[in-house]
Formats: sequence, C-alpha cells, structure tokens
Amino acid sequence: MARNASDTNEMQVGQDKALDLPTTSARIKRTDRKIEPVDGPRGNEFLDELKFMEEPVEVMVLESTDPAVELVPEVFHNGVPQRFIRGQVQTVKRKFIEVLARAKKTTYKQEIYADRLSGDAVQRMIPQSALQYPFQIINDPNPRGQAWLRKVLAEAS
Repeated sequence: MARNASDTNEMQVGQDKALDLPTTSARIKRTDRKIEPVDGPRGNEFLDELKFMEEPVEVMVLESTDPAVELVPEVFHNGVPQRFIRGQVQTVKRKFIEVLARAKKTTYKQEIYADRLSGDAVQRMIPQSALQYPFQIINDPNPRGQAWLRKVLAEAS
C-alpha cells in the first residue's frame, strides 16, 4: 500500500443542498454566492500557495466501465494541457489535480410538495454531485495535501 494515499470515492464531493423553486413567479434569492474582497497586494501566503500548487504528486485517474467516457481525459490549467491515461499512475503538478477535483457533474432529482404556509406547490431540486474523472492520490509528499484535497472536493461546483 502506498503512503499518503487518498481515494476520492471516500470523500465528500460538492455541497449538495436542496433548492426549493416556487411554481409561482416569485423571485428566487441566491445566498450561496460569495464575493472575495481584496484589500491590497498579496503577500507571502499567495506565493506559498503557488509553490504548493507546483509540487509533484502521484495520481491515477480510475478506469471506467462506461464506454462513453474519455479514455484519455485532458484538463487544462491556464492554457497548459495535462493528459491522464486511465488506470496508470502518473506524476503531475498539484494544480492539475485541482482541475480534476473541480471537474464535477451534478444531476438533480425533483420533488413537488405543498408549502405549509401558503399551500402553493413548490418544486424541490435535490442535487447529487460526483467527479467527472474519479481519481486516487497514490503518493502526496506534502502533509497538507490530503486536507487540501478534502477542502477542494467539498466546495460547491
């Protein structure tokens, strides 16, 4: 067994929260968007993060039994491509693993129920998120790596 291994199948992907949509023409208020304020020039934390993202990590994109999936997934980071061969361990920069971790697909299940107060019909959209390219981290030499991956996977799409 490899050291510092992580399996994305065992981690939370996305923040799947149900969204209620009224069937009337009422306006929907989004509360899940955030604006990040910038107070001034970025400091050493930003440079440390850039260095962290350039570290080499061993990863394997998992094989699939679905004949419609890409045999060689290709992702891009700032215009630079990285191809992954399914089922083979590759050493890539962490920034490409972040692209894999953020490549999520979300499907929705719909339920309709009556609002308790108004009695109007409300449609509930229940999301289910999964990775577009499930993968395993075979070896991450940085001790921060596993916590970082859990955080990225848990973020909303």
